[in-house]
Amino acid sequence: MPIKIVRTSLGPPVEFTVSLIADGEGATKADGTYDRWGFRETGDEDTNPLPSLWKEGLNLSDASFHRNRLVLAGDENIVFSQAGDFFKFFLEDFDDIGDSDPIDIALSAEEVTLVEFIVPFRKSLVIFTKSGRQFDLNAPEALTPSTAAITSSTTYHTKPGVRPAVLGDALYFAAEQVGNTQLLEYFYSDTEAANTAADVSSHVEGYPPADIKTIRVVLNNDTVLLLSKGVAHDHEIYVYRFYWGQNAQGNAARLQSAWGKYVFHQDDRIVDIGIVGADCYMLVENALGYFVSRFSVPAEPAGAGYPWEVRLDNMQSQTGAYSAPNTTWTLAAPDTAINCAILGPAFGGEAGKVLTLTTVDATHVRCAGDYSAGPALVGRRFTMNVQLSRPYMRDQSGATILDMVLLLNKIVLNHKNTGSYAIRVEQPARAARDYGFVPRDGSAIEAEGSHWAYIMGNSKDTIVSIRDTSPYPCIIPSGEWVGTFVSRSM
Repeated sequence: MPIKIVRTSLGPPVEFTVSLIADGEGATKADGTYDRWGFRETGDEDTNPLPSLWKEGLNLSDASFHRNRLVLAGDENIVFSQAGDFFKFFLEDFDDIGDSDPIDIALSAEEVTLVEFIVPFRKSLVIFTKSGRQFDLNAPEALTPSTAAITSSTTYHTKPGVRPAVLGDALYFAAEQVGNTQLLEYFYSDTEAANTAADVSSHVEGYPPADIKTIRVVLNNDTVLLLSKGVAHDHEIYVYRFYWGQNAQGNAARLQSAWGKYVFHQDDRIVDIGIVGADCYMLVENALGYFVSRFSVPAEPAGAGYPWEVRLDNMQSQTGAYSAPNTTWTLAAPDTAINCAILGPAFGGEAGKVLTLTTVDATHVRCAGDYSAGPALVGRRFTMNVQLSRPYMRDQSGATILDMVLLLNKIVLNHKNTGSYAIRVEQPARAARDYGFVPRDGSAIEAEGSHWAYIMGNSKDTIVSIRDTSPYPCIIPSGEWVGTFVSRSM
């Protein structure tokens, strides 16, 4: 011990080397023998004892790096290596403890506090325990054996096995709630001069399912992704997005806090997800085996030469082979749900044409006609559904006016570079109504325009959503509600 794993090739295939720590990375004893962990140079078991994790034979629960130290946690104990030497856990001189010496510290509370996760956050180390209690290990500018101090910060019953994730100045973790999950945002409050947590899923109570197993964050896009392990939701990824800007008073404020989800084919079980840059990689299992899929947050352009941004799932660029009367495309990976193709720039005036495909087998799809002139994007159609938030009347300060009823007349949406879509209106005791839009100039995409739908109902019990099943882009930069406010006292 210890054993290290080093990625040696990005591939394909990606390769890792597993080995013991090499000479020069650990320590050499005075008698010439080699010790992978740094050995005891001075003192004895009483004056320079083994770290608590080894001495008590505790199992490791988590590992991390913090302030140039390797941090190991187990049971109720946390051990820091020497500063700058990740494999040295003994005091350099037991008679003169220095600032760079290892740190061995234990949690102290009136209940059992077994450490589950240790997460570096700002200048502290946030400690999550299996009992649902959170601690902060704080220190001033220098983290030393004499300045390290653990304090209890918050108490939330966190979901076991779900690792928290840091995004900017906030840390996100999942909390237990009957029938669903709370996503909590842990941050430093200037007004309270302490760390606190806010429930950013309170306005969509019951939306994130109870069996969340993974939290991932996209650093440059203010996006949090949650993956479920339940059979009913294992093909879905829940998405939380927020946007900061200036409020009416010119102060920094969170202007948007929106939830949604990506729903993939119900036969595709998402085993796990990981983020690299702005890309989310998914390990997917279905009847054909295991596959790695990727999507960008936000979506990336389809490629140079395409007249518009293509919206397809499991999209891949392939060149078809023509054998009268059909063109057949061979897929890079087996997929029995591919059902659409978009012709590429090699097809000249037909570039962007949408073809409906027929599945031949797991790795071949076909379409009548000769479309072998160049690459086409093939993939799965999917349904986009955006449910709009309930509108409220606000005063000049931005506060919601609650003593008035809003009767909605209609909604007007402004779109840009958009294909067909529909506004769906759902109200009690009435069938859902779809107000469809198609580009007015006969082309697949309208450069700029607007579309409206009648509502004629109370905002309290009306659901308005934007739906699109086409592979064309759907960009709605703004919209407005038209309605009447009525005092409750009337």
